[in-house]
Amino acid sequence: MRQYRRNTTNLISMILSIFILFAVLIVVPGVFDNVLNSYCMVLGAFLIFMPLFNALLQNVAVKLSYNPQKYFFTLAFKESVVYEWVVNLSAIVLLFFVPNTDLRTLGWPMTIGVVTSWMVIIALTIFLTQKMTKIDFMSDTIMVKGINFFKSAGLSQKTTTGLGIYTYDEFEGFRVKEDKLVLLLTDGRGQVAVKLPSDKKVQVTEYLKAKGVIQK
Repeated sequence: MRQYRRNTTNLISMILSIFILFAVLIVVPGVFDNVLNSYCMVLGAFLIFMPLFNALLQNVAVKLSYNPQKYFFTLAFKESVVYEWVVNLSAIVLLFFVPNTDLRTLGWPMTIGVVTSWMVIIALTIFLTQKMTKIDFMSDTIMVKGINFFKSAGLSQKTTTGLGIYTYDEFEGFRVKEDKLVLLLTDGRGQVAVKLPSDKKVQVTEYLKAKGVIQK
């Protein structure tokens, strides 16, 4: 049920992002006739607006379900920024092959400027994700809250931490890699990765074992 709700929220976020594109097209006819506008609107919809909508919906669900009496501890988000750079930069480059968004028609100086600007924006979203995403360990669930731009456009579905509420039986096990704890979802559906301070390593791993999550 939890997985269904998270997937539904992701779908709603994508629909809202597409709706924004159509709304802009209706309000400002011909806006997509401009190469630069097309490029920025498509990237903005799926790399910015979709994660924001998803964060809003998931955080509302977390807030409604939060019970302070069930709270145990909080750990910070820990994911590979290298992977996210590859995913997001691939999206930026692939748009060159979409017929109406060929930035080369603007000239190389403008093209380089636009792509560089989006690289800065992506760097900012990665920074915000690292700083604002937190994982609360409750007595019966794990709550991932904040803003997660890492799952933009669903490209990182199998590998990175998704916002939302997870029950302990959704995890088939966990791994500890130096200062990183990786909780593995069943059936290869993804993972929840968090920073694991050395002074909390024993406490956290024993807590997870007590919840029936096996160390691998």
